[in-house]
Amino acid sequence: MEILGLISAAEDRKLYLARGHSSSFDWLVRRYGYSQAGAYRRIQASRILKCLPEVSEKVTGGSINLTHLACLQSAVARVERSQGKVVSRELKLEIINKLENTSTEAAQRKILEAFPNSRVPKESMRATNAEDSRLSIILDREGRGFLDRVRELESHSHPDASWAELIVIVLDDFLDRHDPLRKMTHPMTGPVNHCVIPENTRRLILQRANGQCEFLDDSTQNRCQSRHQIEIDHIVPKSLGGENQPENLRALCRAHNLYEAERLLGFRYQAKEHINGR
Repeated sequence: MEILGLISAAEDRKLYLARGHSSSFDWLVRRYGYSQAGAYRRIQASRILKCLPEVSEKVTGGSINLTHLACLQSAVARVERSQGKVVSRELKLEIINKLENTSTEAAQRKILEAFPNSRVPKESMRATNAEDSRLSIILDREGRGFLDRVRELESHSHPDASWAELIVIVLDDFLDRHDPLRKMTHPMTGPVNHCVIPENTRRLILQRANGQCEFLDDSTQNRCQSRHQIEIDHIVPKSLGGENQPENLRALCRAHNLYEAERLLGFRYQAKEHINGR
């Protein structure tokens, strides 16, 4: 229970950001060596216990376990996202009481009965060997139509391509057109002190950072390295006189960009300034 309390406090205060991690999940996996499944269970359990602290006694007593709590919190989050309304504290507690002393399978059935629209989409990806992975997805009619059209367009150059090969072709083309790490850095031309960072400067910064967040925890020298929602950040904020020179720019994930905006400028600056870099 102590670790769940620490996770809750870390999320409330965003302590993981200061330590160079983009999320509490990354913090638990990279810093403390939890498996991905173990980190996920503990984070989800800590979130529902924050809402229902009295349930801690059931966990300590053994009638409710972390998997029960994680399954319920995941279902609640899916329902709240899809329906745009908050699941009441009373309903959560009512369901937890029904989950006491049940197996994981039985608990999942009861949760699904309470939230029939919370079923997890049937998608999965798992490694089959050191080189290959198996991806299982469900496409709607439009998605299947897109894939069929790709097969038609590639029928001359790749007449016998498998679905996997066609997906790789499409992804490779997308990355060629949009991934700055695949593009050559062009010499910068013209003045660089504009409101909007020039595209060739953005590419330079992203290539220099290898497309990863460059936030560094000074105390541990831990670098974030996240590749999710990478943005260009001004080390010296524009509002404090910072310019668009490459030496004043760095790549940050959105979480660390917002963290730095709050740390340096205060919360009120975040919403309007984090998108194009402070």
